[in-house]
Amino acid sequence: MISVGNRLRLLLPAVLLLLALTGCKQQPVAPVKLTGEAQGTYYAITYFDSRQRDFSAEISNLLARVDASVSVYADTSLISRINRNETDSVDKIFFDNFTVARQVSEASGGAFDCTIGRLIEAWGWGFSKRDSITPEKIAQLKAHSGYQKVFVVNRQLLKEDDSITLNFNAIAQGYTSDLIAAFLRSKEITSFLVDVGGELVAEGEKPDGSPWTIGIELPDESGSVPENLMERPLQAILSVKGGKGVATSGNYRKFYVENGVKYSHTIDPATGYPVRHSLLSATVVGPNATLADAWATAFMVVGLEKAKSFLKDHPELQSYFIYADESGRGKTWMSEGLKGMIEEVSGSR
Repeated sequence: MISVGNRLRLLLPAVLLLLALTGCKQQPVAPVKLTGEAQGTYYAITYFDSRQRDFSAEISNLLARVDASVSVYADTSLISRINRNETDSVDKIFFDNFTVARQVSEASGGAFDCTIGRLIEAWGWGFSKRDSITPEKIAQLKAHSGYQKVFVVNRQLLKEDDSITLNFNAIAQGYTSDLIAAFLRSKEITSFLVDVGGELVAEGEKPDGSPWTIGIELPDESGSVPENLMERPLQAILSVKGGKGVATSGNYRKFYVENGVKYSHTIDPATGYPVRHSLLSATVVGPNATLADAWATAFMVVGLEKAKSFLKDHPELQSYFIYADESGRGKTWMSEGLKGMIEEVSGSR
């Protein structure tokens, strides 16, 4: 006969096992979503945190720090003061942006160049100043630009020409997404999607094991912009797992037509004029959003064929291009590494 004490000892492991199994049934973690406006655009951040922490204050502080360093629209920012030659000391945010910009400038043969700020200003927002453009003016402005003429030594910016101004607009939003991503990682968040103005970082996967999905906008060459930018028609959907940066640059919203010729909003540093080629949109997937952002811009400068050639030398990058063929019909091309990750929306072309 088994005693009462022995019977309890036999039942105890089974009870503990039942409690353990019951405890393993965790309730689904609800996503934390933060949205707002920054850097002249939107930000949208989604992360999964079992503690449901709200990091909106910390993220607002990060956004303010980026603006204080590299916003050319803020008169008191560091980059504005550097452009006016009021200081030559740089902070970490400026240094990080400059370092990646220089890296991509050298690798792209100057297709990416953060020193063409005066050329961009001369053309005006939406080419509003194009009537004042002359070959002589372009030549003069080009003479006062060039990434090879600017260096950072011991956290001091050295210019060969004091009239050179810098502009990190083609890289700063990607950098901001990376900065927020680094903050979330420091808080042991392993599943998140950070989107600052369309430049994104996707980390991990969703709790159910599904990937993060990112929409790639359908080019609309009418120049119209929908009232709700989050509801723009899509060309394709990109599925991403793991830590990846994603950025898209496009020529199809900001352009003008003169004498039947379409001129893009992207300025070619080599000529000082807007580029003219068939590439409408370049989406780049890379190790971080800063690099993806810079390379997306560089690809929009060089066009489809040269962009594909660059990719052969940079296996860390994958791209999805939307372009127009000789008849003006929309076509797409993607890197081998993106096949299986991109679903083109039926009827989008």
